[in-house]
Amino acid sequence: MQTDEINRFRNHFKGAEVSKKEAVALGFKHYFTGKPCKHGHLCERTANVQNTCLECAKARSSKKRKEFPGNTGLTQAQIDRKNERGRIYGRSEKGKEYRRNYRAKRYTQDPVKFITKAITRTRRVRTATPPWLSEFDKKRIEIIYACRDALNKLGHDNWHVDHIIPIQGKEVCGLHIPSNLRVIKAFDNRSKGNRLEMEG
Repeated sequence: MQTDEINRFRNHFKGAEVSKKEAVALGFKHYFTGKPCKHGHLCERTANVQNTCLECAKARSSKKRKEFPGNTGLTQAQIDRKNERGRIYGRSEKGKEYRRNYRAKRYTQDPVKFITKAITRTRRVRTATPPWLSEFDKKRIEIIYACRDALNKLGHDNWHVDHIIPIQGKEVCGLHIPSNLRVIKAFDNRSKGNRLEMEG
């Protein structure tokens, strides 16, 4: 995470000047000369071949998003590699620890928001559960959630129960029934969000 790296750099040097060579030797990916770039930005630069000013990089990205909305500027192969790196990080202990700390921090900042979100989610599931659901179907749903819990106890990955057709999708809303449920990895479920995945 670039933001984490920048915060770590700033907390370590407290605004002091540090050369590229010194920063790299200490394991940092940025350095600070104390001098503005050619566009007048006084901030850190990337400790790579380009020595990019972070404000300049941010401005270029913002300009590209305005000129090509919805276009990341990456090829499909680059997007796939980026997504795979994200999956690997999400499954790692470092990624899990980051999410736990992030959730704890957000909960501390606004506990009411988190509680309200949980209550809203419960109500959505209840609303999406049809009255004609049989006792057999209810038992099948319990088994699906039990499978998720069993996989999570193994500790290798985090698993979620996903609604194949989201119960709060933009195009269509699904039901809370066995045929619309599946157990998938937590990272894949978060990446999917409320989108309806269309088969190729």
